[in-house]
Amino acid sequence: MPANDIRRIWIEKLVPNKSFAEVGGLWGGGHVLTYGLGAKSLCMVDVMEGTNEWWAKFREVCKNKAINNVKEVVASIDDNRILELMGRHDVVYTSGVLYHCPNPIMTIRNLLTITNEWLILGSIVFPSVITNSEGTLKMSDESAYFVPGLSETNRAIFARYVNDKIGFGAGGLDTPPITDWHLSNGEPNYSPWWWLWTKGFVRHMLSTFPIDVVQEGLFPEGKNICALFMCRKRT
Repeated sequence: MPANDIRRIWIEKLVPNKSFAEVGGLWGGGHVLTYGLGAKSLCMVDVMEGTNEWWAKFREVCKNKAINNVKEVVASIDDNRILELMGRHDVVYTSGVLYHCPNPIMTIRNLLTITNEWLILGSIVFPSVITNSEGTLKMSDESAYFVPGLSETNRAIFARYVNDKIGFGAGGLDTPPITDWHLSNGEPNYSPWWWLWTKGFVRHMLSTFPIDVVQEGLFPEGKNICALFMCRKRT
């Protein structure tokens, strides 16, 4: 990843001599956790089972970079035992997770539960107006689109936007449609996207918590489809 990646810049600034954890960082091989080499400890948390291929790929990256002090935790951030399972960390990073969670307010609450000082939260966000070959729709900072309830017209517009921007589809937007929003055990299915929102909407969610958004940004450079928030807990 480039040296000017905003995530790298923020993490390298915040983590020296602090404990650093990444939540849900396995899929895709980005491994933002490896930006935190100045941290006193590292922790990767992901819902994928320990035998999953993405854990193996992550371990290989760590081996190649001579990173050998990573605590691995298999857990969902929405587990009400998350503090017991992974403890607190001075700096917590997560991106690409929140819109997969059916109850994002609970998810943010749990993220702050495991955060001592800094939470860096990233999410895919959408512009106020989307126009493409499938049509036009408007977004508002006051509301979000609930993916299971999308009309076929709006679903097609969002799907085209995501494919054009990031080059691949998203569960819940692309065909065939998701039919198993909940698993056989009754738990929510975290594979599809549940929510579509603007940067302002995410900011409104964060404003309901005792934190200060110190800095905001967009990534990756050139696409700017993901918003990033550097949040500091109030003491």
